[in-house]
Amino acid sequence: MKILTDKRKDKLADYALNVSVASFAVAAFDNNWWGVLPALVGLALFFFLTQEN
Repeated sequence: MKILTDKRKDKLADYALNVSVASFAVAAFDNNWWGVLPALVGLALFFFLTQEN
């Protein structure tokens, strides 16, 4: 039994992309440079989960 099925993997990738967009928006609005760090981690997770095998 796989824990990370394709459907769960797609949902996690969508969630990571949404979190990264929200983090960029908050960082831009509050003028916080450190708010970009979770956005970059979210984007990295998104690209890691959506890569072709």
